[in-house]
Amino acid sequence: MSRIRSLVVFLFLLCLASLLSAGDSRPFRIIDINVWSGTDYQGRLAFNMWESPSQLEKRYQILLAKLKEASPDVIFIQETSPVDSYTRRLARDLDMDQIHQVCIAGIKLLGVGAPWKFKEGNSILARKGLELTKLDDWKLSGSPGIYSDWLTMHFDETVSALLGRISIEGKPVYLICTHLNAAPRDEQALRDSLIYMRDSGEILNYEFENLYGRWQKGIARRQSEMAKLLEHIRNLPAGTPVIVGADFNEKPQSDVVRDFVTRGRFVPLPITPDSLAVTWDAVRNTNTFWSQRFTDAAGRKRDNWYKFNAIAAKLPRRLDYIFLNEKFAGTDSIRSTIVLDQPVDGLYASDHYGVQVDLDVSSSLEGVPKLYGPLEQREPSMLFLPVPDPTGNGLGINLEFYLRSALKKNESLYLVLHGSTKGDRMFKLDFSLPDYDLRQRRKYGGAFDLKVDYKKKADTGYFGLGGGSDFGDREYYTREEWEVTPAVSRSFSSYFVGQLGLRFRSVKMSGFEPGGLLDSLFFPADVSTKQYSSVFENFRYDTLDGYYNPSRGLLLQEEVEPVTAYSSKPADFFERLQEAKLKYTLRAQSYSVLFYPKTVLALRLLGQHIAGNGRDSDLQLQSLLSLGGERTLRGSAAGRYLGNVMAVANAELRFPIYGKLGGILAWDTGKVWSELNQVSLNDWPGNPTVGLRLELPDIDLLVKLDLSKFLLRFDVGLGKEMTGFYLNFGQAF
Repeated sequence: MSRIRSLVVFLFLLCLASLLSAGDSRPFRIIDINVWSGTDYQGRLAFNMWESPSQLEKRYQILLAKLKEASPDVIFIQETSPVDSYTRRLARDLDMDQIHQVCIAGIKLLGVGAPWKFKEGNSILARKGLELTKLDDWKLSGSPGIYSDWLTMHFDETVSALLGRISIEGKPVYLICTHLNAAPRDEQALRDSLIYMRDSGEILNYEFENLYGRWQKGIARRQSEMAKLLEHIRNLPAGTPVIVGADFNEKPQSDVVRDFVTRGRFVPLPITPDSLAVTWDAVRNTNTFWSQRFTDAAGRKRDNWYKFNAIAAKLPRRLDYIFLNEKFAGTDSIRSTIVLDQPVDGLYASDHYGVQVDLDVSSSLEGVPKLYGPLEQREPSMLFLPVPDPTGNGLGINLEFYLRSALKKNESLYLVLHGSTKGDRMFKLDFSLPDYDLRQRRKYGGAFDLKVDYKKKADTGYFGLGGGSDFGDREYYTREEWEVTPAVSRSFSSYFVGQLGLRFRSVKMSGFEPGGLLDSLFFPADVSTKQYSSVFENFRYDTLDGYYNPSRGLLLQEEVEPVTAYSSKPADFFERLQEAKLKYTLRAQSYSVLFYPKTVLALRLLGQHIAGNGRDSDLQLQSLLSLGGERTLRGSAAGRYLGNVMAVANAELRFPIYGKLGGILAWDTGKVWSELNQVSLNDWPGNPTVGLRLELPDIDLLVKLDLSKFLLRFDVGLGKEMTGFYLNFGQAF
């Protein structure tokens, strides 16, 4: 009986705990607020400030206290300045994560420049545990320029949108923060004011025409910004939740806002109660009075354009919004209210009020694939692409063929054929199940890869052995290689991957110059062929945001490969494996976005060593590590340096030029040694490299196909001994 009583008490307590837990749960809370930089935007070396530093600090503390009280999950902020230090401070004080972007800062290096102490932009804060990540900066309008925390260079107003992502229950939710052009919206009251200024003689007819033209140009610019914003949003992954926090500088009834809601498939969020639905309160909010003055913060009269803006600032209106895309249409509850609209000791947190949205995100996440979860099935895609290649040995052509998910398994088949008028041949087959890029930063149970490479190159250069070989000793021969590599891999988490595979390799060297170095070194005068086999393992830590063309992340990889002379008999293979020469590889690659337009710093450090591969080794010359050519030292010939130890370092600055055309500035350096104990940092050959990158446009075949992996690469390596010209696909590393 006592056991039954205990069980009843236990079940009662369990139900009570469940009820209490349900009662404590609260909706997902989002706040958007334009925090107002407090400047009048007048001046060259420095802008005038409407408020003293102590007043700015009081406003900050009011904002901080109200945000702590509201305890939001996500905060969108516009007009933050200095955007880097302000955002980091607020995130630290709220114990949240942050991302931000610089939009308007002038010319500055490491924070020093003009206008002094001004760096305005957009920010997103998110509760810790939501894995807030910055994905991109979208430029919506403005002249060309450079934008980052440490370097800015531009001469006019720039409007950008900040793209971030959070993870809820392991599923992605995209966050967008922006602040569109602030030209007054087109409404009759402002038209009447402008006409009155003309008719009263306050402005002349030509001034009226100039003001009206500038006004309409600003409105058209905002419409263009909105169109570009919608275009970017449409390119986000389909079927995923999107939340936008914005100062649109437009009323809800405007064509711009209604068009955004309709074309972007966003859910309208009415403010409750509607009578308080203004975020620019030109009557009550004393912080707005500065914008209504006809003089700047230094007391000087403003020009007619700013006077017109001051008149527009006298009109209360709704400017600030939080939008949810159609994934939120079925949520259980959505409530949108105005916040940060009450003064503290007569001072408001900003010249804008904030918008707060509380929602239940559970139904919006239904059907959304996990961010790093199992792979969702992709539709079949196919591409055939012939590209002339004039940079090799004679006139050549590359034929590229790509087929994905034909078997409905997310597999991919990549085939390359190359031929030239001088007899060069190349065949490359790359099969992966699932596709490399699809499984990047995903957790998967297993994957299979098969690589088959064949190359035949006439007029291959041989310069001698070691890092001290002389370019003048070059002689030519024909080199023919086969390599077949099947491998299996498994991810242990989103970032840790292990791989195990086999490698079979055959190298045929022929056509030696009589009496040359090769003729007398290791081989008979006519032909020499070596075949090898190996088992290899590698383990890598990989946070790169893409497999083919990453812009952010880190890759650390080790590989161990026992290499032995090939034997077709399994027993001989395992016997030889005990005496195999060990090949070690260490690789580190780093990618980071330095500034916008998206300029990426790509770094690579690669080291390899084959232990015990001396003159009496059965591996000999064909297995030596090679330095030079299109993927290592681009200002040196392929195979320029041969040794048992090799190290190479590359740094590339990848930047946009126009549209899908980009460029690189790079430095390549490396060296080879015969033995590991000879390795040093002295006298590494190196060369600058310049190049172009062309991202092929997406095309519609069976479905829309992302061709980012088919980026066309043209590099020129400016070496001391030669100039290397290379045309190929994909990044060099």
